[in-house]
Amino acid sequence: MRKVLQFATVIGLVTFFGLLVSSSALANKDMFSEARTALGKDNVKNCKHCHVKALPKAADHEVNARGEYLLAQKAERGADTIDVNWLKDYTEMD
Repeated sequence: MRKVLQFATVIGLVTFFGLLVSSSALANKDMFSEARTALGKDNVKNCKHCHVKALPKAADHEVNARGEYLLAQKAERGADTIDVNWLKDYTEMD
């Protein structure tokens, strides 16, 4: 009985952390998909469009000039979330 309880605990923890990781990945994937739709698939090839790394991790998600622009727009507009459509107004050179 004890082994069954330990096994169930391990399965529960693995499931919990799996869902936690996948839900944050979906939010990033959604933003990437929205950017590709708004700006074109030829223009947005990976997450480096706004981040320093092509596949940023939650703990290491440094942004480039476009990412800084989006963060500034979010603050300037008092928005709760970033709207990738704001990139249509981005005119800075990278």
